[in-house]
Amino acid sequence: MRFEGHDVEFWNDRTTFEGELRINGPVTEPKHATTKEYVDARIDTETARALTEETILMQIVQQQAALIQTLEARVTALENR
Repeated sequence: MRFEGHDVEFWNDRTTFEGELRINGPVTEPKHATTKEYVDARIDTETARALTEETILMQIVQQQAALIQTLEARVTALENR
């Protein structure tokens, strides 16, 4: 993203500001910034993404638990020889 001002030009999308910032004009297309449908769609997208990530993490945890049980069983078998 590129921002241009009277005294400064920004070339990245991770710019931070300390103090007051005034923006004269739209930052995004006004329709996107104000419509309920757009906001709801963003919320739905982020919620779905978070749920997917949570599901993936839970699958990893379950796989690790199963692996731990398998390893414990092998250790027990070796100890009982």
